Amino acid sequence: MVITKETRYPLSMKLRELTAVAVSIYGLAMPASAADDPSSKALTIILSPILDILKVKPDSASDACIATLKELRQTQKALSSGRYDDNPSDFAIAHDVLESDFENAIQICGADARRLCRDETPVNKSLGAICETFARRHPA
Repeated sequence: MVITKETRYPLSMKLRELTAVAVSIYGLAMPASAADDPSSKALTIILSPILDILKVKPDSASDACIATLKELRQTQKALSSGRYDDNPSDFAIAHDVLESDFENAIQICGADARRLCRDETPVNKSLGAICETFARRHPA
């Protein structure tokens, strides 16, 4: 096995990815028209506590979750780049892709967050309040 920076530091890579997406979803990487959309705001509200949970123990985020978050970030970057400004139909399609990316991240990363809450809350008290709030708002 070849040891690369990624294989030596997978935990820090996951934490960086989770943090980058967390920053992005709060609207910093979204164009105003997408950030003002009620569905994007609602999806952001759902995804942010999931990321807060996973940031407590980043190694609990599955590879599928990380891949989904990367796709979400790429879509956000594409929308914020302005390349769709001259073509409203392409912007609408890209916005639909963004919503789909959010929904995928919520489903895949949400499963990781629920598993972490179930397995770690008894031993990790810092998760208790976050998991309790998440469970009340989003029952399985």
